[in-house]
Amino acid sequence: MRKFECTLPGHFSHWLLGGCASIVEAMSPQTLYPRDQVRVINLEAEDREVDSSVDPPQRPRVGEIGVIVDEVAEGIYLVERCTDDGRLLWVAEFLGSELEKIE
Repeated sequence: MRKFECTLPGHFSHWLLGGCASIVEAMSPQTLYPRDQVRVINLEAEDREVDSSVDPPQRPRVGEIGVIVDEVAEGIYLVERCTDDGRLLWVAEFLGSELEKIE
């Protein structure tokens, strides 16, 4: 199992996740940027590729909160969710329409 560390403020991780898991690009009415805190509001692609440092690997769920690491393509964002002690629960790609920015 691969081990990952969470992104710290001011440091960006760039992930190579072996391709897009059948995600079709969609336009989002909100503007999202790296380091924005977001909530997962729906899962259009239930079988997306996910990397995790916990065993068994966790999958994103609606209502969970994560941080945008990068915009990998227009309207497609790499988001990570970590534990309070910095372990990576999951990192996955999301459409902008699957995310809600937390102000």
